[in-house]
Amino acid sequence: MSDVDGPGAPAPATAGSGASAGAAPGGRGRGLQMPKGRAQWLELLFRFQSLFGLLAVFIAAIVFSPARNGELLFLTTENLANIVRSVSEIGIIAVGMTFVILIGGIDLSVGALVGLAASGVAVLLMENDSGACPLPEP
Repeated sequence: MSDVDGPGAPAPATAGSGASAGAAPGGRGRGLQMPKGRAQWLELLFRFQSLFGLLAVFIAAIVFSPARNGELLFLTTENLANIVRSVSEIGIIAVGMTFVILIGGIDLSVGALVGLAASGVAVLLMENDSGACPLPEP
């Protein structure tokens, strides 16, 4: 023990003591403690800012949602299903990109390939007259 530690300082953990290097006193993990000071609350806010932002947008969508016959239109089953359907393609691509990044083969050209494939499909649909809307016969 050095002179800087003082007489009331705890003894350092040894290899056989069972205490981990990152554990807080008392054997509790750092992530389980509630923030006590303003700085800790700000750290928590900045750490989860995207989650708080998503929650704020969701609450704003509920508050400003139009109502018909006393029912909020945002929270209807049809609307929530439409939202999930509209973001499913981007979600699938994002999961694929996440796996590629996690395994170390960082390749961010997935978005460019999706755009190229969409353009190719659009050209094929227009050239072969196989669009979504049938054209009337002349």
